[in-house]
Amino acid sequence: MNVKELYDHITKHMTAEQALMKLLEGQVRTYDKLKFDDGESIHPIHLITMAAMELEWGLILPMDDEDNVEGLVIGTEKYLDSIEFKK
Repeated sequence: MNVKELYDHITKHMTAEQALMKLLEGQVRTYDKLKFDDGESIHPIHLITMAAMELEWGLILPMDDEDNVEGLVIGTEKYLDSIEFKK
């Protein structure tokens, strides 16, 4: 199905306003854990962690011997259980 065919199908079954509302509803999300005051800075690792929490995903941060983050693995519990680390 090309864009024109999809457009024709959608507008046949709903008004343009209804289609636009569905599109907007699918794109707008509220992330409660990501809200913070203006001017407040946040470390990228904290932002990624909060996004994973919002999605109810797990997070693995492999560390080196000096407690530096070497990588990042994010996913569902099923996905994280399937990961095998090489070391």
